[in-house]
Amino acid sequence: MLRLTRTLGGAALAGQHTMRASPSAAGAAASSCAATGVRTARRWLAAMQPQQRAAGAAGAAGAAAAAGAAAGVWKSSLVGGSGVLGLGWGGLLAQRAGLRCLSSAAAAETAETPKKARKAVTWYGARISTDPTAPSVIRRRPTTPSQRHTAITDKTYLWRGPPVKSLTKGIKRSGARNNQGLTTVWGKGGGNKRRYRLIDFQRAHPKSTGVVTGTVERIEYDPNRTALIALLRHSQSDEGFEGEKHAALSYIVCPRGLVVGNELQASRTQLLDVKPGNSMLLRHMPVGTLVHNIELRPGQYAPNLRSPRRVRTLCAPAPPKP
Repeated sequence: MLRLTRTLGGAALAGQHTMRASPSAAGAAASSCAATGVRTARRWLAAMQPQQRAAGAAGAAGAAAAAGAAAGVWKSSLVGGSGVLGLGWGGLLAQRAGLRCLSSAAAAETAETPKKARKAVTWYGARISTDPTAPSVIRRRPTTPSQRHTAITDKTYLWRGPPVKSLTKGIKRSGARNNQGLTTVWGKGGGNKRRYRLIDFQRAHPKSTGVVTGTVERIEYDPNRTALIALLRHSQSDEGFEGEKHAALSYIVCPRGLVVGNELQASRTQLLDVKPGNSMLLRHMPVGTLVHNIELRPGQYAPNLRSPRRVRTLCAPAPPKP
């Protein structure tokens, strides 16, 4: 920022204006100063950087005609006999025209300036992941002893809004008290208030024969588990068990590689595509498939392998013993 004081005949005129020294605004600045005098324009260009000075000298000739037409003629008049020269109406119009040119050029430059790109590497050298299903673990700078071992999950690419209210329920906390209201465990209690997300671990009814289709709407953070969850929207044509309609929305445990907009399927009788998010019986999967959310018995709500990065490889059955 440079402060330019217009001078005429060695006496300072009233008013000082702050102008931005930018390459695109250098021509307008030189044109507005040309009406005041060649000496002031030379001082303004001399105060700029070499590359800005060249751009201002090149654009001064083209912009001088438009600025000079709006500027008019400078009129000098004595103010109360004090010897200070004032600006006439033509000078005020020229001053406003020059400032308007500078402000519009600065606004155009601000609009064209791209936003600062997000860093791809953390301060300690780890690469930041852009995959929402595999967020990065960010460590803070050890400016205090408590931040030395602090690790937080990057939630930049996750859903920021509240969960679906119909798929949540309240959590009753004991506060480390027993049925008589006495404290039995010390050091427990408090924490953030949260609601439990109802997860659809079955994906399809154990006795259903059709295919349940759903589209991934968003990926959310679940405070009740270490894994992420995904919200699926099912079509109204999908039938559940015994002719009942399947729920319109449901939460599932989000596997790695899931993308918003993917179409997922679940069936207990048919062979489906082997891709992350689909659900089918183990006998329909090829050998070597990575699986999670395994049921040991039909309708057991998949108690195994729910945590992130916990998968198992499907192996061929062992040959019978002779």
